[in-house]
Amino acid sequence: AYIVQVSLGDVQHGSLEYRTIFAAGITLFIFTFLLNTISYRIRKKFREKYE
Repeated sequence: AYIVQVSLGDVQHGSLEYRTIFAAGITLFIFTFLLNTISYRIRKKFREKYE
């Protein structure tokens, strides 16, 4: 929601708002990647245990 709200206006290249859009995107990507990695390892651990 933040990315859409900020980018609705005319955001100039190199401005603080422009940089925060990418910072928010990178943060979301890293958070999602970490959650997927953790869930994969948990799933792998329990599959080996119960198969």
